[in-house]
Formats: sequence, C-alpha cells, structure tokens
Amino acid sequence: MKSGLKKVLAVFCTFCIAAGITSCDTGGSGGNSNSSGASSVVSYNSPNGTAVKKIVANNNIENAKVPAASSTLNAADIFKKLKYVPQMFYGCYAIDGCYSFPCNSQSLTDYHNDMDYWSADNICSKAEDDVTKIPFRIEAGPCTLSSDLSSITSHYWMRMYFQTESRNVEEVMGSYTVVGNKLTFTPLKSYKYNKDTDSVDYDLSDKKIEYTFSFHSPNLTISSGDKSVTLTARGLAENYDELSIDNYLSAKSESIANIQRFEIYLSDAVNHFNITAKKTDVITDVITNAVGEFSDNGLFTFGWKDSGGQSTAYQYAYFFCEGDGLILTDGSKTYNYNDSYSMHNQALLGSSVTKKEAEKLADLDEQQIAVIVEKRTNLLTDLQTAFKKADINVKVDKESGEIMLDSTILFGYDSSTLSGDGKKFLNKFLKAYSSVILGENYKGFVSKILVEGHTDSSGTYEYNKTLSQSRADNVKEYCLSTDTGLNKDMRKQLSGLLQSVGRSSDELIVDKNGKEDEKASRRVTFRFTINLNGV
Repeated sequence: MKSGLKKVLAVFCTFCIAAGITSCDTGGSGGNSNSSGASSVVSYNSPNGTAVKKIVANNNIENAKVPAASSTLNAADIFKKLKYVPQMFYGCYAIDGCYSFPCNSQSLTDYHNDMDYWSADNICSKAEDDVTKIPFRIEAGPCTLSSDLSSITSHYWMRMYFQTESRNVEEVMGSYTVVGNKLTFTPLKSYKYNKDTDSVDYDLSDKKIEYTFSFHSPNLTISSGDKSVTLTARGLAENYDELSIDNYLSAKSESIANIQRFEIYLSDAVNHFNITAKKTDVITDVITNAVGEFSDNGLFTFGWKDSGGQSTAYQYAYFFCEGDGLILTDGSKTYNYNDSYSMHNQALLGSSVTKKEAEKLADLDEQQIAVIVEKRTNLLTDLQTAFKKADINVKVDKESGEIMLDSTILFGYDSSTLSGDGKKFLNKFLKAYSSVILGENYKGFVSKILVEGHTDSSGTYEYNKTLSQSRADNVKEYCLSTDTGLNKDMRKQLSGLLQSVGRSSDELIVDKNGKEDEKASRRVTFRFTINLNGV
C-alpha cells in the first residue's frame, strides 16, 4: 500500500529544483589552477561539519531507544578504504545556512572571504567577475535534480553552486565521474528536451574541473589545491529541520535481510519510520516498530523487536542521499536503496514508460501496477511468438521492452539509406509486429512507438547523432509507405504512433566486463510506450 506521506515526500523530492543553467563559452582553459598560500580548511562550527545525530521512529513509540548492534563499525576506516561510485554523491550537500535559498549565513561569508577565485569561464559561466574554485553546494541524483537530463543514463549529472567575488550565486550543471578520490566535473554547454520522443540533445564543454574529495558521512570535503570546503548532507544538518527518505531497493542491488524499502520522515511534528521486508515473492512485511539513529560519525544503526521480544539490530556506514535514498555499506558489501516509488515501478515496466510519464506512476497503487506489468509481459511474449512463427530473428528485451534490429541488415556501412535487403526484412518484420501491437488485445494500450537509431562510440558524438537520427527517420518513413504491404488502416494507425529519434552513442551495449560491444551497439530499435491515462 502506498504511504499517506507519499504526496508530502513527492513535494519534498522536488524542493531542490533550481532556476536555470549557465551556458558555456568556447574560450578559456579548463582544469584546475592552484594558487600559493597557507593551507585552509573551511569546516564551519564543528569538527564534523554541521551534522547532528538524528533518531527516527514512529510517533507512537514512546521513549524510542536505538538498539545496540552486536559490534560497532569503524566508519572512518570504511570511508578511507571504500571504492567510491557516483551514486554516493546523490542528495544535497551544502555549507551551513545554504540548505535552502536565499542563502545568507556567516559560513557563506567565511567561505567567500577564504576561497581562491578564478575566471568564470573555467566553470562555463558568463559571470562578469571571478568565481570561487570550489562549490559551496552540490546536488546530484534524479530526484534531487528533477532534471530532464536524468533521461540520459550514460552520464551522472550534478549541479554545482559557486559564488562570484561580487557575492552573486553561479549555478552550473554538468556531468561527473568518480575515480578513486578524484571527482571530475564537466560543465554543460546547452541542452534541449523533446517530450515527444523523451530525448535530450545536449552539448558538454571540453573543459574539465578536477577536485579531490573525502567522505565522512554525512559530511563531504571537497578540495582544490590548498583549499578545502566541508559540506553537510542537508537532511542531517544541525540547522535544517526536515529529514526525508522514501526509497526502494535499487534494481541490481543486494538487499539487507530482504529489506525492500526505507520510509523515513522527520520534522518538528512528525517522526515516521517504516521498513518493508520481503517474506516471499508476493508477501511483504511492514515493520512499524523500528528505531534508527543517523549519527554524526557516519553510522546508521537500526533495528526492532519481534512479537516474541527478540531484538534484531543492524549497523552500517551510510551515505544520506535524501530524496534519492540511502546507500549503506559495511566496507565489504554495499546496498543501494536509491529508487523512488516511480522509479521502482518504472523498473518493473522498463522503458515502456517515459521519464515524464513515470510521474503518473506515483498515483497508482500496487494492484494497478501489477495489471499493467502483466499486460506488458503478455504483449512482449506475444511479439516474440509472432516473430518466431514468421521466422524473424530479432531480440526482444523483456526488461527494457526494446526490439533490436541489427543495423547491418538495414544499412550499408556508415550509410542511412535503406538497402534492398533491409526493406524486405522490414516488410516481414512489420507484418508480424503490427499484427500484435495493433491487435484487439492491446487496443489503446500503446501510446507511441519509438523508432530509435543507435551507434557505437567511434566517431564524434555530433556525427553519430546525425547518423542515428537519419537512420531512424528513414526506417519510420519506410514503415509508413505503401511498399510495406500493410493495408491503409494499419498505416494510418502506425502514423499516429510512430516517432523517430537518434540516440547517438548514449545507450551503448556492454558485455559482462563493462566493455563496449560495438557490433551490438550499432542497431535500430522499436520500443513502445504505455498509455497510463486509461489506467
């Protein structure tokens, strides 16, 4: 059952939306530039940043007591040795007083006076004066950012906030990578979202800014040269009242004791903490008497008592990702609870629901979702059966819903002109495909069919974007022509559904070792999206 707090949390999830994105000039040099001077660390008010211990439990639990773990972890040792990944930066980290805007605090004044500055061009800003080298606030994660760029899964996206010498705030969006203790940020020059095809055209700068970092959650220290700034996770900051997490186990993550969901909300009036654990494939248990503690030393300790009075307790080092969930680790295993309710449902439905349409999933209960999942599964199964019966060798990905066509069958090398063999293949393919998609069993279920062109990573992004778009356009155009053998009514129905989009090299296919499969990456796919309006 969906929580009654769902609407509150959904609003909270979008709290960090910012007003705009700076554009990038073509001049100037990227990379870090260090300055001389005495080493300075801006940590503000406390050796642990501004983090404070917070205890979470349901309001009806009197004298909530945090359970004792069987042994205490050394969080500092874990953070020192841990292999870091981009998701660990999810959430909102800031200096004291900058957890919401307008931001005006003594810490911001200290930061402004202490920082080194460089040309605004280095962060792709058009500010008239110099800007700080290190951001005073960062945001990452699809919920925290609430950005159309989240549909580009080939990059991790981050928004950084800097300050100019004249005390203005400069906000810069970009992609980021994490290798060891190095955070590399590449500013975004521009982007444009197409809601019809759920695609984004974007252009990244050739500038790269490199920082070193260290975590001691809920604090993050970012350094450049001899300057450092310690930021604190917003929900665990001393001067920020609300704490909010409502997230599910990420699709490819191991679980802790079959825990599927953490639902936490803490404010002056509400203390809410539920844990959902899987008992069987179809039965879950909601634990409402759990008590947990986020300490300022980087440990999350939580547990509960069963009906017989037997205590269960767990302790992990944590990354507090706020609206983007929790990441828990004991140093050897890491558990990701980063999926929102919509993301959880979208994982069940693959890419059959666009990022924009996924917002509607938050308004559907589990039974409605189950009906949609079953119908989608049946549709993919029927397509596979139709292809097999027609002796058509195509791959139907039951996770994403994509039907992958080898581009070498359709086009010559580096060409977007359909070959004779490609047209014959499409005639055969379309007959089987249309018999299912346009059949009576799925009438009104499909809202659109995306014909998507994909390339490998060789060549420039811009060239591959043009090639992939041209290939998708030509396949779509041919599908609507009289040459396919489809009758007039089928072509009319398809014309209202088919849309073409070039994905360039944004969605590469990789092998189990993470290496690009170039041949498989060069493809044209058919992907349907589901009509959620009638659910």
